[in-house]
Formats: sequence, C-alpha cells, structure tokens
Amino acid sequence: MNYLIYLTVFIVFIFLIFEIIYRKRDSGTIIPLTSEREEWKIINKDNEKCSYKSSFYVFNESKKYECTMVKTNVDYKILFKKEYKNDIKLSIELLPEYEGVREDKYVPAYIMQPLSKMKYKIIVNFEGNLDTIKDIHAIVISFKYVVYDRKGYHSRIKDMIFVPNKEADNSKLNLLNEEGASIYPIKTHLLSDEDDLASVIKKYTSNFAKEGDIITIAESPVAITQGRFKLPQEVKVGWWAKRLCYFIPSVGSLSTPYGMQCAIDQVGLIRFLFAMFVGAFMKIFGKNGWLYIVAGIESELIDDLTGTIPPYDQYIVLGPKEPQKLVNYIKEKTNLDIAIVDANDLKRARVVASTIPNMENKIRNWMLNNPAGNSYEQTPIVLIRPSNF
Repeated sequence: MNYLIYLTVFIVFIFLIFEIIYRKRDSGTIIPLTSEREEWKIINKDNEKCSYKSSFYVFNESKKYECTMVKTNVDYKILFKKEYKNDIKLSIELLPEYEGVREDKYVPAYIMQPLSKMKYKIIVNFEGNLDTIKDIHAIVISFKYVVYDRKGYHSRIKDMIFVPNKEADNSKLNLLNEEGASIYPIKTHLLSDEDDLASVIKKYTSNFAKEGDIITIAESPVAITQGRFKLPQEVKVGWWAKRLCYFIPSVGSLSTPYGMQCAIDQVGLIRFLFAMFVGAFMKIFGKNGWLYIVAGIESELIDDLTGTIPPYDQYIVLGPKEPQKLVNYIKEKTNLDIAIVDANDLKRARVVASTIPNMENKIRNWMLNNPAGNSYEQTPIVLIRPSNF
C-alpha cells in the first residue's frame, strides 16, 4: 500500500512539474504592429479617384518558435459625420511584401521565424464624388488573419482607424466662463493612434493660444493616440477576471470580465487581488474607492465599451501610458503648459498629469463641468485662460 502512495505522489509531482514548465512556455505568436504604421499618403488623385497608402508590420513575438501566417484579408466600415452618403465607393488592397505573392494576388501561407517581421502595404481607393471624403468621420479597417502555431489554428482581428480628413472648424470658439478663467473647448478631427499630440495641439491652438494659457487634454483621446485601445476579442480573459467582475457595480468599467482582465493586466494579479480585499474591507466602515486607491490610477482610467466617441465606443480604452513624461514632451514642443484631465458629466474631475503641479487644484475646479464633453462634441482639447493673464 505504501508503494502505491509513493507512486501516486511521484506521478502528481511529475505532473505538476510538467504543468509548471508548460505554463512558463514561450507563448508568443504573430501580432500586427498597426499602431506603428506609416502615415497615410495620397499616391494617386484625379477627378474621380483618390488613393491613400500606408504600411505596417506583423511580428512574430515568440523568441523560440516559428509561426505560420495562413490567411489575411481586410474588411471595413465607413462612419459619416452626419447623414449616410452613397455617392462614393471604397475598395481596399492588402499586399504583403514578400516574394511568395502570386500575380493573381493569392497569398500562400508564410512561415515566420522567431522575432521576425513581415511588411504589409495597404491601399484605400475612393471612387465617385470625392467631395464626400470631407464628410467621412472615420473608416474602421479590420485586418483579419489566421495563425497556425503550437497553440492551434486560430482566427484573429486587429482594427485600424483611418481618418482621411484631418481638419476641424474652430472659426467660432465657444466661450465658457468659470470663476477665475475663460474656457475654450477646441474641436479637432477624430484622433487616432497615428496622431502626435504635440502636433495636434500646435495645429489647433497656434493661432489662438498665448503665454499663460493652459491646455488640457482628455485622458481617453490621449490613450487612443498611444494605441491603447483593443477589441474585447483581443483580451484573453482569465479565471479571476470572470469571477471578480461580479463584485463591481454595473456602472463600472470593471464590471465585465474583459474590463476586469485589462485592469489585472495593467497592475498585476497579486496587487489587484489585494486591492479587492482592501476595498471590500473598507466598505464595512462605509469607505468607498479603496479598490482604486490600492490598485492605482491605471485601473480606474479604463473605459469599457460605450465609454467614448464612435468608433471607439466598441473598444476597451486603457488609461494613458507614462502621462507625466508625455505632458513634459508636449510642453517642450509647444511651449504651453499641459494637463491631462479625467472629467465626466457627474461633476467629477481629476488631473492625471500636468506641467504645473501648483495649479492642479484650480484646473480640476475649472474642469468640473466637463467642458470637453464625453460624447459627440469632439473637443478633446480645452484651452484655459486664467483671468490674471
């Protein structure tokens, strides 16, 4: 009988070692680096046709194993600023840049070695009434691909947001008066992950801003320009996220397993579990918000679906990455004081990062009425002009 016990313990021990090795394996696979794509450029234009070109890489992030790119194709959805227009047609070409592509544009399966890249060229063709391009809010380009690797044969999708018309009308700025300051919400084109915030701020404020002004930027558009948004199917939901989300009120972005998993990924499982425990314990004494105090601001700045302007209402938007470093960079490029602000229509506002720490309390009070808005205003930049300047 003792031999059976020893044998069982030995088998369990071997199994656990095997499982630990499996869980620590190199699980990297092919990912599209769409946020690093080249800037869209017009390559052909006449009276009836206009073509834009960009390119991006796909990357095998595995350090040990090859992966096979089996199939690729693109789909798209056009969003118009106002009413739907049917006087323009759109087609998209996706062309991988490697020798195996045939003349009929059939793309054979391609084996990617560890840590290798492959470049894809993407061309968007407009035909018809080209004046309609200015009425396009955005084009959602879905890059669909199939990967064959050690984890199986699986389909994936990665979206790119293409904004062909990067202009906005600020000829009539809306003035809002707050105690001690004049507030000017500034309209921009729909921002995407190919925009540089410093350049955007220069473009829309250079003719109006002056010394002493403060530029605030909403935190979600900041994250979007950093490519920090993802479809729910891009999130690998774990055991804890599926269960912990039920302890979050339904109004919270962490009340879905996808939002919860994003929070866990941002701060780490151990820290987040501890934050959940502290938050539950403090609620006994009527103290709310301790979950986010312990977990950190990264978990609180996550916006789940419907939290932002279309088309980003169908994505989970994370908080900005290295916000203090970003505002310092923007000030260096623009010579303006900058603040990233998280505000909503519930008269809540906070300064996530700024170049003027001594003014943060005043900025928060000036932004309590949420002049940037949370919906279709498309005014992520707000210029604050203190009265003493």
